[in-house]
Amino acid sequence: MHTSDIAQEVKAQLATNRQIALNHAQQLKSNIYQALPQLSQIDGAIANQAMQIAGSAMAHNGQQLIANIQQNIKHLNQEKNTLLASKGYSMEDLSPKYSCMRCEDTGFYSGKKCTCWQMLYQQETYKRLPPTATNGSCSFGTFDLSYYPEADENGRTNRNTMEKILKICKEYCVNIGSSSENLLFIGRTGLGKTHLSLAILAEAASMGFMVKYSSAQGLIDVFEKTRFNRNPTGENWEFVNDINTTQLLVIDDLGSEFVTSFSQSV
Repeated sequence: MHTSDIAQEVKAQLATNRQIALNHAQQLKSNIYQALPQLSQIDGAIANQAMQIAGSAMAHNGQQLIANIQQNIKHLNQEKNTLLASKGYSMEDLSPKYSCMRCEDTGFYSGKKCTCWQMLYQQETYKRLPPTATNGSCSFGTFDLSYYPEADENGRTNRNTMEKILKICKEYCVNIGSSSENLLFIGRTGLGKTHLSLAILAEAASMGFMVKYSSAQGLIDVFEKTRFNRNPTGENWEFVNDINTTQLLVIDDLGSEFVTSFSQSV
């Protein structure tokens, strides 16, 4: 899952939404103007009045002239509204109906990424999580406690321990936020570490949190490429940025990576 891929998909979705809104508005406007040809005449009159404002500003009675022009434009717009209403339309029908009226499907508002961008990004992130995290096979509901014996040969209550761990993981999701502590799962293969990690990841993603999943070795490999300039790609840099900005990071197989001084520092 590459952040650049997700960003491109979000950008394409927004562009498609915007074009659909523009096309629909243009078609509706064309139909309305065909039914009400007087609208074009009114638009021409409004444009003519607007052009006179600049010249009127230089006249000795400029303020009064501009006020008169603005009043004329107001009357023309009222006439336009009346005509539209006669056919069951309004001025709003002449404007595009964007899926996000805040940013008009551009993805940016006041120089920052709009909330719709973040929402689409989260949706795409969720869709691109490991299949076991999104198809329900690695969820809290499928975590089978009967797999663990009530007690082993040494008398340890393994099932009770796993019940407590499962409870901790569920509570972690309920209270997840900027002050959440880290969780470290330690144990041999097959005890459910990856299952619970992906269950937390999927739960957090469904709640709208920005999440990221990576193996330890995969993470280190990308950081090594960017740190030592070993032909890093745009996707590599996006990956590093994503790691640094994500709200929840799950690192799988931690400890199985090739150990070097650099991997330890990462």
